[in-house]
Amino acid sequence: MAFAENMKARRKELKMTQVSLSERSGVPQSTVSAVERGARVPTSETIKLLAKGLRCSVDFLLNGDNNGQEKPADVGGLDEQLVEMLIDLPDQDVQRVKDFLAGLKAAHKE
Repeated sequence: MAFAENMKARRKELKMTQVSLSERSGVPQSTVSAVERGARVPTSETIKLLAKGLRCSVDFLLNGDNNGQEKPADVGGLDEQLVEMLIDLPDQDVQRVKDFLAGLKAAHKE
């Protein structure tokens, strides 16, 4: 499957519109549409932004598989609002949240 097909399939899997992907990724909706139609080849930066917006790895979008890489997010029963908040955080803040949660989990094991 080609990049455009992988991207569109992932977007549909997440029940996202092109507009919501645009808002989540920071990529203009016209670019999202053009990439999905195969009318535009995305830059490496655009690919990274789309992968972040689609909560999957760049490898997943490029190859349609994960080869041991980050898997598409499956949040199951997690609160969607919490997930949305985490997605928009810078990497260093995500690490702080992970550290906090690890400490909280450890405290509950005692």
